[in-house]
Amino acid sequence: MAVRESRPDRLLRQALRLPAGMGIDVGLNGPAPPPAPYHWLPSRIRQASSKRRPALAGSFCARRALSRAGYAGTAKVKTEPDGPAIWPEGWTGSIGCADIGAVAVAAPSHAGEWLGVDLSVPLTELQRRWLEPLLATRAELEALTSRSTETLSLLYSAKEALQRALQPLLGDIPDYQAMRCVRMDGEWLWFEPAVDMDPHWPAQRLVKVRYLSTGQWVLTVASSLQQID
Repeated sequence: MAVRESRPDRLLRQALRLPAGMGIDVGLNGPAPPPAPYHWLPSRIRQASSKRRPALAGSFCARRALSRAGYAGTAKVKTEPDGPAIWPEGWTGSIGCADIGAVAVAAPSHAGEWLGVDLSVPLTELQRRWLEPLLATRAELEALTSRSTETLSLLYSAKEALQRALQPLLGDIPDYQAMRCVRMDGEWLWFEPAVDMDPHWPAQRLVKVRYLSTGQWVLTVASSLQQID
């Protein structure tokens, strides 16, 4: 049975400017108590071990995102802690999990298409200082309008989404600095490869990542379906 899109997910879809045919499902944990963490999940998943629960939450969101994208089957999305999710044949998607909750996006797959999502909590000041030299080059940081913790949190989440999107197409991306942010505004971050990563991905090929930030969480989506203005 198809999963109807909730009002919060519909508003999120509109805010992210997701194209028709792409499904999204988000589950966010509220401050506890109340409600309890993962209160939005079925009881059988809530009762799983804390180690398994994030992956199960991601799979739950993935099934709902597939249904909202038009998938009529009942196949499970297989997830591995250190590998990409395995989607039904003819479909693609991405899952993001964090302490704050889980998100998944899904769409019919076509040759050359890519899709990645990330859900993160904002970096702490200590995390920002530790991650900054790994996340971006000095030139990249100087090109940004700000080097605040909020900006670095957006950059981190966007690069996570890009890595998940491009890994099935290009294989493992060596590090965060392989994709360089060259511009940002109030809705998008633009990236280009720092080097020629693939014949289909030469340096200077711009891609953009859509983001939302609330101060409590950061959500980013990288999709080939959003690249045409």
